[in-house]
Order: sequence, then structure tokens, then C-alpha cells
Amino acid sequence: LHHRSEVMLGPFSLDIVIGDRVVVEVDGPSHFYRDTNSRTTSSLLKNMLLTAMGFHVRHLPFQEWTQCGTTEKRMLYCTTFWRDVLASKAPEGQADAVAQLPLVDILELVSKPQQLPSNRTVEA
Repeated sequence: LHHRSEVMLGPFSLDIVIGDRVVVEVDGPSHFYRDTNSRTTSSLLKNMLLTAMGFHVRHLPFQEWTQCGTTEKRMLYCTTFWRDVLASKAPEGQADAVAQLPLVDILELVSKPQQLPSNRTVEA
């Protein structure tokens, strides 16, 4: 997946840019008013301006990440998040097909790479 990190666009620093029009913003505590889940005015304005410029903006709020206390929950969160990002990058008419893809059990693939599902065979 071709992407660029820390891209400057006018007065904005974009965390991740995928392709030409998909932006992923990793929203740390400075994007929220203290002790709340309410976004700051500058964070909201940045999102509105980028959307008006034709970007598809996805946010990864730090609160959601910290609520995923286990490795398994974080992997599931990442799988869901990136599936949605890929769906937003899909050509028109194909986004629904990408969004309907089943969630991949990444933990199983990472922790047991030598084992294949029973319906697959390895060719020598």
C-alpha cells in the first residue's frame, strides 16, 4: 500500500496519505479538549477543510486505541480500521465489495504461519 507519512499540505501536517485522496489522522490528546472526547476547534476545522478539498479523512483516536487492552483486540481494531480505509480507496462501485470482505484472523496468521487451513494445500 503506497503511502507517505508526515505530509505538509498548506498549514497542515497530515499523518498518513494513501494514494492521492485518503488521509489517516492519528489523533492524540492534543486533538481533544482536556478530559473529554470532544475534538478541538482546530481539529474539526482541519477535517472540514480537508473534506472540502476532496480528501477522504479517517481518524484513529487515541482513546479507542487505549481501550483495546489486549493484543488480540488491537489486531481486530487494526484489521477493521484498515479494511474501512481500503474500502474508501476502492474505485466507485467497488467500495461495498471491499467493505464486505471478511475480517482476517491476523493473530492466527502471525502466530501460526506454518499452519494452513484444512481446505488449502501447499504446492512444492
